[in-house]
This record gives sequence, structure tokens and C-alpha cells, in this order.
Amino acid sequence: GVKLLRVEIEALFEAKVHTKGSAEAGGDAGDDDDANGGGVGGIGGPRKKRVVVLLSANRSQTVGVLLSHLKVPHEEFKRAIMQLDTRTLNPNFVVQLMRLLPTDQEVAALQSYTGPKEELGTAERFLFELLCIPRLKPRLQCFVFMLEFNARLHDLSENVEVFTYAIHDIKNCQKLLRVLEIVLALGNYLNGTGPRGGAYGFKLEVLTKLADTKTVDNKSTLLHYMVSYIAKSQPELLTFPQDLSNVEIGAKVSENLVEEISKFKKEIKFIYEEMNRPYYKSNAKNDPCGAKLEQFYHTAYTDMEVLENNKKDALAMYKELSRSFGEEDLKPDEFLTQIHQFAQAFKEANNENQRKKEEEERIRLRREAFIKQMAERDRMVEARKQGRKPNQAQTLQPNDLRRPGLGRGRGLQDMIATAAADHPHRAMSPP
Repeated sequence: GVKLLRVEIEALFEAKVHTKGSAEAGGDAGDDDDANGGGVGGIGGPRKKRVVVLLSANRSQTVGVLLSHLKVPHEEFKRAIMQLDTRTLNPNFVVQLMRLLPTDQEVAALQSYTGPKEELGTAERFLFELLCIPRLKPRLQCFVFMLEFNARLHDLSENVEVFTYAIHDIKNCQKLLRVLEIVLALGNYLNGTGPRGGAYGFKLEVLTKLADTKTVDNKSTLLHYMVSYIAKSQPELLTFPQDLSNVEIGAKVSENLVEEISKFKKEIKFIYEEMNRPYYKSNAKNDPCGAKLEQFYHTAYTDMEVLENNKKDALAMYKELSRSFGEEDLKPDEFLTQIHQFAQAFKEANNENQRKKEEEERIRLRREAFIKQMAERDRMVEARKQGRKPNQAQTLQPNDLRRPGLGRGRGLQDMIATAAADHPHRAMSPP
């Protein structure tokens, strides 16, 4: 075999024990000067407290920050973990602690330390106490799950409930089915007698293409036309998006619902496996963790069974619904998302049609007001013209009084009448 020079290796790679204040003392911890009273040459103040640091500076700082949020003594903290006391510790703290568990290298360093525990640094002493807890990591995993169980159970149950409501909304929305019938009729008419005409149904993905089909003038779409047609012929169908209020959130929660419940079940199974470990059976008197896990498991399992049954019922309802739409291959979140997107596009198209109609109405009213204003102006101009003509006929120039044929003895009205009779189309101007 390989013969190693153990003495040489140990001398070269021996783990050093760092002490705070050694630089100020002018030598390593444990020097004769330090042992004789501290300071240089054994002269100075009292001996500084020896602190053994086994962790890196960053690691010590991180653990120290966590400990600053710990409001209970270390001994009480240890007891709470041993007994799974959910009233003493909050979930966030335990989750953070899980992330700060000692690495294998740190565990080896802590376990190889044989000096006084009081000389360890704060972070080292805290982790040293943790390592004294049997089955620390799985115990903390169970602890975190127990602390978060009620909140997670509530969220998952609520998600299953919303998913069920979304399926009910679609299944019971007769307005949606009538709108889809109109979509099918429009599609068959536009496709004529071609290969795509005369269809008995269509895939839900077709609904997203309605807004992509432009009119000849490129100013509108097939979706906008269909909404306008429905508004004129069957206006009661315009409100179908309001009947699908749970579909959007149902699409979101159903995306990972099955996976999340499956993970939840595995964690409950982990509790079962942990409570049946031989350690807890043989140390039932000294370590109450096993009994606490068993008590929790029975309650959690019952709640899990209710959640699992509700999930199965919801998925069975979805399977029936998707089959009726010819979309058995779609995942629940994909199915619900396509229905929701169509409902939103339909609603927006209706709003755009309304805005366009209102704008056209405003333009029509402005045009009518303008035409009316111009007609009133023409009437007033015509009225002024009609009012001036008599005055113009009554006005005579001085030379008109001297024209031949106008007797001196006749009155002014007679002269005007005579002139008008002699020259009906001639202007009354001087010769």
C-alpha cells in the first residue's frame, strides 16, 4: 500500500486555531507571554479572553445576523427544536436556519474540537449546540412542514375550489355555447364548399385567429364584425364574459395544482417515515419528537385525504368538459386560458365597437349641427335680400325726374309705376 509521511503531512496541514487579540499580544494564542499575564514580555493588563473561531468571517456574520432575530435563549431554542414546539419558533426563522445548517467540513471541524465550549465564538457555539440534537436536518424538515402545514393546506384547498368554480362557469354558460355556434356558422360560410367548409366543430385555438382575419379595407376584423352582428341580432349574448369570472384565476392556479398537491403528499409521507425511525422508537421517553410527529401525521393525513378527493372530483369534471369541447389533449390551464383569452378579446372588441359607434354618432351630430347652421345662415341672408328689394325699387335718381313722358303734375308714386310699366327689365338708372 501507499506509505504516507504522517508526521510531515500533519505538520504542514494541521488545522490552526485562531484567537481574537493574538495580533495585539504580539504572538500566537497559547504563547508563554500570554500565559504569564498577557502583553509583551508578560507585562500588561489582565489576560484577554480566548475566543476560538472555526468558521469563516462571512459565515460567522451570517449566523450572527440570524441569531440577532432569535428572541429566546439558546437553551430554550434547543428545547423547542427537540420538542417541535410550534409556539416558540416561527416558520421564517426555522426556514432560515435550515439554510444555515453546518456543512460537512464545518461539522468535521466542530466535532473535532475538544476544548472548552465557553471559548468558542458565538456562531460556533450556536452551531455546536445544534449538532447535539439527534437527526437535526430531518427533524427541522418536519418542523418546517408542521409550521407551514395549515397555510399550505388552506391555499391548496382554495385553489382546488377556484378550479372547480371555473369549470362550473364554462359548463353552465349557455351564452358561450351560442356564441361558439355563431363562430362556427361564420367560419363555414367564409370557407364555403371548400375542404374547411361544412365543419361540425373547431379547435379552441381558432378563437384566437378571429382577430387576425381582417376585412377587405383592413379597418376591422372578423371578431369585431361578429360582435357587431351579435349586438344587433342577439344583444343578450354580449355579457357572456361576465359569466366566466372564475376562469382567469382558475387558469393560473391549475397550472401547477397537481404537482403541488403531489409534493404535499410526499412531505406527509416523509413525516410518516421519520416518525417510524428506530431512533424515535428506542428514545421515546427522552425525545418526544416521535410522538409529536405521530400525532401530527394522523391529523394531516385526514386533511390530505379530503384535499385529494376534491382534486380528483375537479379533474373528473374537467375531463368531461374538455371531452365535450373535443379538447381532451389540452391541459387544464391551457384549456381555461384559451377560453379566458377569447372572452377578453370579445369584451375588448365590443368596447371598441361601442367607442367607434359613439365617435361616429358625435361626428354625425356635428355634421347635422353644421348643416343646420349653414341652412340658418342662408335663410338669414335670403331674408335680408328679400327685405332690401322694395327699398331699392323705391329709390330714384334725380335725373329720372326729367325723363320724357313723365308729367310734372303727377305724383311720385305715379311716376314710379309708369317707369316700371315702360321698362320692366331695365334698371332704374340715369340715362
